[in-house]
Amino acid sequence: MKDGFLRVAAVTPDIKVADCDHNADEIIKYAKEAARNDASVIVFPELCITGSTCGDLFLHKTLLDGAKAALEKIAKATAKCDAVIIVGLPIEVHGKLYNCAAVLANNGAIEFVPKKKISASEAGIFAPWETSSLFLERNELSASFITDVGSFIFECENIPELALGIEIGDDNTAESLAKAGATIICNLSASPEIVGRSSAVKKLAEVKSAELHCGYIRANAGMGESTRDLVFSGYNLVAENGKVIAESKKFTTGTTYTEFD
Repeated sequence: MKDGFLRVAAVTPDIKVADCDHNADEIIKYAKEAARNDASVIVFPELCITGSTCGDLFLHKTLLDGAKAALEKIAKATAKCDAVIIVGLPIEVHGKLYNCAAVLANNGAIEFVPKKKISASEAGIFAPWETSSLFLERNELSASFITDVGSFIFECENIPELALGIEIGDDNTAESLAKAGATIICNLSASPEIVGRSSAVKKLAEVKSAELHCGYIRANAGMGESTRDLVFSGYNLVAENGKVIAESKKFTTGTTYTEFD
């Protein structure tokens, strides 16, 4: 943070479905570039390590093992980046598969946040997270961050004004995250493009950031996802106090930068 302003980035990498090693390389490339451009918070899309359109491949051990190896590769390669990097991947725990966000601190440590609300298309693959669920034996995050598992808030001791709340897809947890103290909501999304959706997403981000008096970062899946009967635009945006202050063009890949006050 410089002069009270925090630089953030929302990234849509060009992925290959189920090619975790390629996707890890893309994520590392964009994460390092964003860190060099002084971004302190770097958000990638939901399930970006595998791709969100793997379908039944999510049930195969080879893909899940590949995702874990890719996450370790990303953590190691970005360990010296002075930023918090948030990526999405599937994690199997006690026989259940969870759609997770992995939060990487600048020493390579990892924390996980599971998706709470599972859509109808995900129901046969992913399990919703519940407070009673047996979950991960997690590594300690950086000493400069503290995680509250109940509300998924990541606080920065060096920047007291900075508290990250993690929201995945349509979880709609922004209000509870803000009430718990989050000043920035990071939304990892894999939402297909349909007529009018971008306008609705933009309006929702404006409303959330205004009502909750917070910053809102949305990173969405884009090129490389399987089209099947869906198409992904990679439309990313950043909003603050009721106004979208940065947004990407649709059907592009790359990084959207801006600064929060």
